[in-house]
Amino acid sequence: MDGGNATLFNLRGGVSFRDTFSLGGYFATSVNDIRPQSELVPDVYMDYWSLGGFVEYTWNASKLVHVTFPLYLGYGEVQMDNELGDAGLGEANFLQIEPTALLEINLHRSLLLNLGAGYRMLGNMSYRNFDQSDMAGLTAYVGMKWKVFQ
Repeated sequence: MDGGNATLFNLRGGVSFRDTFSLGGYFATSVNDIRPQSELVPDVYMDYWSLGGFVEYTWNASKLVHVTFPLYLGYGEVQMDNELGDAGLGEANFLQIEPTALLEINLHRSLLLNLGAGYRMLGNMSYRNFDQSDMAGLTAYVGMKWKVFQ
C-alpha cells in the first residue's frame, strides 16, 4: 500500500450452499506498521481496515484439490498513527471490491488450506500524499478454512 508492505488478517464467516456457493461477511485489518513511501511526517505508520460481504463459488469442492473464487465487496478506512495512537492526520474512507482466485486443499473433512491471489480495486479516495491507485493492486492469500457446521 503506497509502496509499504501490508500484512492483513482476514476473518470471515458465512453460509455454504451444497459446497458450491457461499455467502457471508468479512473483516480485515493490518497487523503490521505500514510505512507509506509518500509520507513526509516522521515516525508515523498507516493503519488499514475493511469490512463487508462476500460471495464465493467453489468448483469441485469434494476433490482433494479444487479452486474457489471469492468476491469481496466492502468499506474500508486508512489513517496515520504513531506510538501514542492517532497521529491527528485525519483518515480516508473508501469502497472496495476484490475478486480472488484460490487453490484449496482438503486437509480434513472440515479443514482446508488455501492460497491464491486477488486484485483490490478502490473507489475514489485521497489521503495525504496518495490516492486509490496507490492502494489498489495485486494481493496474495494464504489461509485456512474451517467448516464448523456440516
